[in-house]
Amino acid sequence: MQPANGTNTANRKGWGRFMEAYVWARAVAFAICIPAFGALELLWPAHRQIYFFRYQWLTDTAHFFVSYVIARAGLVFFTVLFIDSLQFPGWLVSFRAGVNAQPLWLQFVEILLIVDFLQYWIHRCMHDVPFLWKFHAIHHSPEQLDWLASVRGHPGEELLRRIPILIVLALCGLDPMMFLLYWAGFDPVHATFVHSNVRVKFPGLRWLVVTPETHHWHHAVAPVGKNFAGRLAIWDRMFGTFHMPIGELPTVYGSSEPVPKHYLGQILYPFVSLFSRRGWTEAETQQGRASVRLADAPMLPSVRQEPLPVPAAWSQRRYLMQSGLGALTKSARRWRLHGKRDAPNASDASPQADASAGSSRSSHDA
Repeated sequence: MQPANGTNTANRKGWGRFMEAYVWARAVAFAICIPAFGALELLWPAHRQIYFFRYQWLTDTAHFFVSYVIARAGLVFFTVLFIDSLQFPGWLVSFRAGVNAQPLWLQFVEILLIVDFLQYWIHRCMHDVPFLWKFHAIHHSPEQLDWLASVRGHPGEELLRRIPILIVLALCGLDPMMFLLYWAGFDPVHATFVHSNVRVKFPGLRWLVVTPETHHWHHAVAPVGKNFAGRLAIWDRMFGTFHMPIGELPTVYGSSEPVPKHYLGQILYPFVSLFSRRGWTEAETQQGRASVRLADAPMLPSVRQEPLPVPAAWSQRRYLMQSGLGALTKSARRWRLHGKRDAPNASDASPQADASAGSSRSSHDA
C-alpha cells in the first residue's frame, strides 16, 4: 500500500472547489426549474391542477431544504473527506490518474452511465426490500405529481441511496467539476421535469430517456414494479421493467402505504411502521390495500374535467395562497373595472344632451 501522491492532492483541491460550488449550483438549478416548469404546467397540464401552492406544498418545501439540500451536501462533504483520508494501492492511483486525464465530455458520459445504472438497481431494492421500502414510500406518497413532488424524500433514503454511488465515483477519480455538472445541474433539473404535471410527449426519445409520461407510471398506484430508471430508460427495457401504454396516463397516484400527511409524521413513519407491524414490500402492501385504496382515492381528472377536489380544511384557504400572480391579476382587473365605472360614458351623456336640447327648443317655441 502506498499513499495517494500528487494526484490525490490535486483531486482534493478539486473536491474543495466542488463543495464551494455545490450549493450555488443547486440554487441556480432550482431558480431555473421553478419558473420554467411552473409555466409548462400552466400551459400544457397533464392533469388540471391549477393551484401553484397545492395541498401539502409546505411539507414538500421542508423536504426540499432538509433532504435535497442539507442531506445531499453533507453526504458529498463527508464522503469526500473519507475518500481523501484513504491510502490507495499503486494500481488504483494509476487508474484514477488515467480516468481523470480523459476528456471532460467523456467523463460526464461515464458519470451518467455509472450513476444511472447503480440508481436503477438501488431503486429496485427500495421497492423490494421491506426495510428500504418504508423509507422510499415517503417519496411515493404524493397524490398529485408536479415539479415540487420530486423533492419529497426521507433523509434516511438519501443516505442509503447516495453513499454507494458517491464512493464509487470518488474512487474512480472522475473530475469534480463534471460530477458537479451532473449531480447539481443535470440531475435535479431532469428529476424535476419528469415529476412535473406536464403533457409533453417525446415519441422517439421516451424509449431511450425517462420522460414525464414514463415516470408518472412509476408513481401510479397500479401497476407496481415498473419504470425504475431515473435518467435512461434503456435499463428498464434491458431488464424487463418498462411500461408505457401509448396515449394513456395514470389516474391514481400515491403510495399504498398509509403515509402521514405532515412532515414530522413522514420522518417518523419508517421507524414506527417497522416496529408496529410486519415489513411489507411495495407489492405485498399493494395486494393488501389496493382494493381500499382504489375505492377511496380521488381520481385525477383529465384536462377537460374539473380540478381535483382537495380536503375541506385546505379548500378554505387555497384561494388566498394559490399564487401571487393570480392575486395581482385580480387586483388589476378590479382596478380597470373601477376606472371604467368612474369614467364618463359617452353613450350615457348623449341622451342627457338630447333631453336638454329638446327642453330648450320647447321653451323657445313657447
